[in-house]
Amino acid sequence: MERTGAPAVFGSLGFAVAAVAVDFCAAMALHSILPGSLWASYGIRACLVAVFAVLAASKRGAADLGFRLGRPGKGARNAGIIVLGVSVLLVTGWLGALLLKSASGVDIVDRRLAAPITIEAAVLGCVAAPLQEETLYRGILYGPLERTAGAFRAIVLSGLVFQGLHFAYGIYYPHYLVGGMLLAWSFRESRTLVFPVLLHALWNLAVMIFWALAARF
Repeated sequence: MERTGAPAVFGSLGFAVAAVAVDFCAAMALHSILPGSLWASYGIRACLVAVFAVLAASKRGAADLGFRLGRPGKGARNAGIIVLGVSVLLVTGWLGALLLKSASGVDIVDRRLAAPITIEAAVLGCVAAPLQEETLYRGILYGPLERTAGAFRAIVLSGLVFQGLHFAYGIYYPHYLVGGMLLAWSFRESRTLVFPVLLHALWNLAVMIFWALAARF
């Protein structure tokens, strides 16, 4: 029998959506209050997500949120192959842009994003962001979405919400939609946060390497 009262609320889709909304508002507020203080921003948001995760686990159980080793599954393997493919495409794109610039002087790289890799960027992009965002968007949000709308709609909606978050950050590249759906699919197949977190970290690392290379040429 389904439990009622506060624990039932913590396991609902409304609770998961509220967690996403709070994180979104916190990100926007901290961006205004603490501009440039990424460590403080991620630290505060990580604490908020941790509270939501504990409350959700009180109803759904930690395993349902992905806090277990889970099973690799074809989704995790295929997702890894796709991330590798994206990495190859990024490197190929950089080489193509470099050749175009050398041959014709036309520069198609957005130099505002080109920057060398720093320790701060590596830790935030490959550790803090994957842990915080995957716990929220896959661990807390995906399960209630899947039970409410089905697996396919849950994967698409998870990707759309993930894209929306990055739109709010002023990042308008559409690959976050694809990436969000890919990460949701990986979570569904493996039922663990291990694979989405690792794939998210690898994805961010590949992007940082691309822009680090772009900054040198």
